[in-house]
Amino acid sequence: MAKHIRSIQEINQDYFQTAAVLGDLVWKVSKFTGENLEGGQIGDLKRKLRTIDNEMDEVQKEKAKEDQKKAASKNGGIPGLAPKPSESNQETAQQ
Repeated sequence: MAKHIRSIQEINQDYFQTAAVLGDLVWKVSKFTGENLEGGQIGDLKRKLRTIDNEMDEVQKEKAKEDQKKAASKNGGIPGLAPKPSESNQETAQQ
């Protein structure tokens, strides 16, 4: 069974929700108890944020591969070959 790949929007939403909860917990602990807790719920949230970061990196790599494949198909199937610059780009370079 194929692994479900979340969209960038889903990943971002999950990341920021988790970061908000973590920030709130860290603030409460440091304000009311003065303790610096690394385990428990705070540790779990930090691990979740690292997991989400890794997932975002994976999605960005997949997107880069897809973009590279699209560019290769536009260039006659030759990977790494840059498309010809358009006339407007040439005019800008001359100025």
